[in-house]
Amino acid sequence: MMNAEPTRIFDLLEVISSRPGSETTFSSLCNDKWREYTVSDYINYANRTSYALLQAGVRKGDTVLTISHNRAEFNFADMGIMQIGAIHVPLYQAIELNKLEGILRETGAKIAFISNKWILKKIRQVKSCPLEVIVSFDSTEGALFYEDFLNSATENLQMLNGLKSAVLPADPASIIYLSGANTPLRGVVLSHEAHVFSFLSYCISDRFSGCNQNLSFLPLAHCLERTANYIFQYLGIKVCYTEGITSVLALVKEVKPEAMIVVPLMLDKAIEIAQNEILKKPGIPGRISRRAYTLALKETASNQNSRFSVKRLLFRLALKDIRQVLGGNIRSVVCGGAALRAEVLNLLWAAGLNIYEGYGLTEAGPLVSFNHHNGFRTLSVGQPMPGVEVKIASDQEVLVKSRGLMTGYYKQDLSPIDNEGWLHTGDVGHLDQQGFLRLTGIKKDLFKVSSGLYMDPRPIEKAICLSGFIQQAWVYGHNRSFLVALIVPSAGEHENAHERELMDRRIGETISDYNSSCYIYDKVIKYQVVEGDWTLANGVLYADGNLNRQALFESNRDLIESLYS
Repeated sequence: MMNAEPTRIFDLLEVISSRPGSETTFSSLCNDKWREYTVSDYINYANRTSYALLQAGVRKGDTVLTISHNRAEFNFADMGIMQIGAIHVPLYQAIELNKLEGILRETGAKIAFISNKWILKKIRQVKSCPLEVIVSFDSTEGALFYEDFLNSATENLQMLNGLKSAVLPADPASIIYLSGANTPLRGVVLSHEAHVFSFLSYCISDRFSGCNQNLSFLPLAHCLERTANYIFQYLGIKVCYTEGITSVLALVKEVKPEAMIVVPLMLDKAIEIAQNEILKKPGIPGRISRRAYTLALKETASNQNSRFSVKRLLFRLALKDIRQVLGGNIRSVVCGGAALRAEVLNLLWAAGLNIYEGYGLTEAGPLVSFNHHNGFRTLSVGQPMPGVEVKIASDQEVLVKSRGLMTGYYKQDLSPIDNEGWLHTGDVGHLDQQGFLRLTGIKKDLFKVSSGLYMDPRPIEKAICLSGFIQQAWVYGHNRSFLVALIVPSAGEHENAHERELMDRRIGETISDYNSSCYIYDKVIKYQVVEGDWTLANGVLYADGNLNRQALFESNRDLIESLYS
């Protein structure tokens, strides 16, 4: 064990090296078989990656990309890159081509680690691609196989230790680009200190006491999952990697993890599966389960629920199908990325699953606040993490200050951090008397859907207004699984039934045409035509002509809920 806590991310390897070399740290699913990696494997692969990168010409301050699904090799590349002072740029496996082109152009990266041939195929579509070396974790024609890349290098531990010593906590460790095909190209620069602050502060909560195994499926390019990945390594919890949310519910019964980091979309899917099982149950047990399910939706989640009571026991027995969908051994589930619906939270707590919501954003490193066993408040995102200050501005915007904040956006002067060091989150909320943070809306244009991915509604609104039949459009989907829109039709007389029918048909065709040409998660699934213009006078527009999205939500809350019902 180190004499002091880590100050750089790769100091984690020194913490881990104090454990038995044969202890398993990671397990990856490869060709339907689990491959395990020990402490010794981890340190060996990380160091060999550093040697190979040095031989390929990578130096301190250079950028190196990874484009991969979750697998143990992500960690080998992660540590190997940062040990020599280079900057890791992790990207989603499903990254859109236009986003990939922009990132490659902006970072000028010369080397990328990829998963497989499908990523290579996407890279080959990039015009004027700056990459000089592409290393594939799977053997892939047209790319350098990872094992061959490692074997090409000469070991020099003395030189590596010297390079590690030259890396300062304030040095940049990562550039994390905001997700979403239509979001602005915005790379969040996080230092070693920011990453370390987040994972060490979270460990103080002792949230994962008694947990031995985690199933990791959210993209490691996502700041939350990556931070959790460091937390589990620090705590000595084995991490099992799977490719994503499409396979996780099948694998969770096999792995039977005690801990998971999830987004609301995954829990929605788990409940849907459990509900179908409950609906099929015959006889009295089925009737009891269905009745318990209905009552549990209204049962307020509370840490008092963890105490023994007859009511609690009956709920756990009647709703055991929900626990089984998540493997049956879950002790702690942390939900982030977007807000969980109240009825889902109530149902899970009644079923005996303690779901703890938290709040953060990439620019904050990412963690800001969290609920835990000894500090839980339903419909809140918990109390600020140790070392994090939160205050509410006069317009109710949530402001954050901590050592975990980003240093800025890569190659951009724009910054949401003011001169006093407060990060303006763009989220609206308030702190109660006990210091629990409740989020009530958004001030910013970007929002997150229930999968945890960012969405920028402005390009969508602009696209559907181009037809001439739609005068104004507001696209909404904050914390939801799909997008909806409110539509103000173009000016004109729509007094008789024929004119209204013609207008409705043209608007419907406009939405259909847009949906046929966009990415699947940018589609507008439902919409509603509304009367009256949105103006500065009625408070729906700002002076610069932009939509006041919070005002629109407040005045149309019931209508929005009806579109999602």
